[in-house]
Amino acid sequence: MPALPPTPHPSHAPEAADAPATRHTAAQCPQTGGGGVSGIVPPEDEAAGTECLDRRDEAGRTGRPGRSDRSDRPDWAEFRRNAGLPGVEVYRARIGRLAFAPHVHDAYGIGAVASGGQRFRYRGVEHVAPAGSLVRMQPDRVHTGQPATGDPWCYAMVYVAPSVLPELLAGFPEAAGASARPPRDGDIRDVGETVCLAPDAARLLLHAVERLWNEPDPRLWRCLLAEALHACLPPHAATSQRDTRRSRAADPAWIDDAGRAIAASADSPSRPDTLSARLSDSPWADPRLAAVRDHIEAHFDTPVSVADMARAAGLSLFHFLRVFRAATGATPHEYLQARRVAAAMALLAAGQAPAQAALATGFTDQSHLNRWLYRTHGTTPGRYRQQFRTR
Repeated sequence: MPALPPTPHPSHAPEAADAPATRHTAAQCPQTGGGGVSGIVPPEDEAAGTECLDRRDEAGRTGRPGRSDRSDRPDWAEFRRNAGLPGVEVYRARIGRLAFAPHVHDAYGIGAVASGGQRFRYRGVEHVAPAGSLVRMQPDRVHTGQPATGDPWCYAMVYVAPSVLPELLAGFPEAAGASARPPRDGDIRDVGETVCLAPDAARLLLHAVERLWNEPDPRLWRCLLAEALHACLPPHAATSQRDTRRSRAADPAWIDDAGRAIAASADSPSRPDTLSARLSDSPWADPRLAAVRDHIEAHFDTPVSVADMARAAGLSLFHFLRVFRAATGATPHEYLQARRVAAAMALLAAGQAPAQAALATGFTDQSHLNRWLYRTHGTTPGRYRQQFRTR
């Protein structure tokens, strides 16, 4: 694996995405320093000697610039956990032509875009995150993800269970908010704006993920993740318009011009000039929707219809559909499938066989789970489980 550049701190298929009209003006590679924030390297099972998938194909041929030269490269997505630090998962990916179906995570998601750009729908709102951006999400919120242009999108994420985040931030109480109280579900102030342009914090998070990828010591995991999260959560991340502009002026080489153009031209509340709107209320604070979530969790192994969910909420079918969509930004069926995938992933990470995990969470068989996990996370049940068995 190529050595990482020095840092200032110690420290696959889903549905094919339609090619957007907006394109990068040049290919960006996180390992070459040309645009974007360095820190993402290809997985170890990629072609030997390939420092950047954008630069050269497996046979060593270089083609003319353009999407056809880049979009045929393999997409990849990898996960890691450390047995000594339960409730934490790190993830890195290079996505060039995939579009992730709606899904959820049972954890806070804090990520950084290394190169390219990400377009995603989160709670019904469209966002664009260019290189150098932080992306921050609450647990159990439906979202999608795909490249913002025809160029690949390289990024890393840290997923932290709500019960673990206060522990990781214990040494940095100001990162949890002005009152230093533990983060709680539904309080967007604890994770800040959904998207903000903060290249210094993004670089730190990217390098923390890379350093931890094959690191067995849970103490180092705690140290580096606490430091990265301290930088990425308010008040330290650039969560205001003034702070965002300061970050851009401080080191513009880390943010490629094309990435800025993506966000500036996007019809999205998350463009760097305005950032994203705060989504302050948890949909599950509504007891009717909380009852639906509980019903789904209790009936994974049996068919659950939209009518069943409406009855659990105590609403007529059409009223339920309107209320659910308005609160979550997703349809009930999208949320049902997302919850099933998340539950299956938890069983796989705990070592359960894919066929057993599929049946326990409402999928007809292993191939059914395989298709859904591929669409939502870019991996397969067997590969996802295997990545945790030896760590």
